[in-house]
Amino acid sequence: MFANLASIYGSFLWPKDTAPRYATGWGVTAGLCFMCGVLALTMGWLNKKYPYTFDYAKYGIEENNFPDAERQQEKRRSIDEDKHSEERREHI
Repeated sequence: MFANLASIYGSFLWPKDTAPRYATGWGVTAGLCFMCGVLALTMGWLNKKYPYTFDYAKYGIEENNFPDAERQQEKRRSIDEDKHSEERREHI
C-alpha cells in the first residue's frame, strides 16, 4: 500500500528544486534509518528485560504435551551440538 503512495510523498521529499543535493529527502531518509536503529536496540533491550514466558498452567496445558515435542527438542540439541563442534574445529 505504501509503495503506491510513493509517487505522492516522493514528490514532497525529493522536489526538483532541491537538486542535486536533495537535502530534505536525504534528511528524512537518514532520520528514518536512525529511528529504525534506535527502535531495534530498544526492542532488543526490552526483550531481555521482560522476556515472554507462556504460562502453561494458566490454560491447563502440560508443557511438553505437544506432538513430537521431545523429538523436536532432541533435534535442536543435536543441531546445536553440531554447530558448536564445527566452531571448535575452526578455531583449532
